[in-house]
Amino acid sequence: MLGTFFVKVNYCGTQCTNLETGKYPIRSPLFPKEWYAPGNIGCCLNDMHGQHSDKISDADLKLLTQRRIEKYGLPENKEEGLPLFGKPCRYHTREGCILKDHKGPVCVAYLCDSQIKHLKDKFGIDYDMKKAFITLEDILSGKVSEEQVSKFKSEVADFIKIIISTEKKAD
Repeated sequence: MLGTFFVKVNYCGTQCTNLETGKYPIRSPLFPKEWYAPGNIGCCLNDMHGQHSDKISDADLKLLTQRRIEKYGLPENKEEGLPLFGKPCRYHTREGCILKDHKGPVCVAYLCDSQIKHLKDKFGIDYDMKKAFITLEDILSGKVSEEQVSKFKSEVADFIKIIISTEKKAD
């Protein structure tokens, strides 16, 4: 559902990944100002798909990784690292992420600061990335009730309805 929500917002494609310079800031004490990742990489630096907290057991993570590899194979991206920016995720290609599912919670929940601001300014949506990440980890680890899963799905469905309603008003 979050994927559908992000597609409806259509922020990444129009405001980041189709541009020479994206919206994903790279902050480093080595540089006096913020740098931004190239648009064709966006926020897909490093292998974020494997990031998780200690809530997820090694067995759960291994199962997710195994299922991802069964469906998509081993990541084949061998792009060189970019000066100042690091290396793109190994599942990232010039056309974007090849994973349609079996993503880690970070990949599913993550939005950059500028997209979060866009959601608030344009749609009045307060997207809590940390809450989404924690909920997704809880779901993956089996530490959440069906009621909590339904509540989370309902919140995302409400976000989608807000976007659709806002778009209809704009037409």
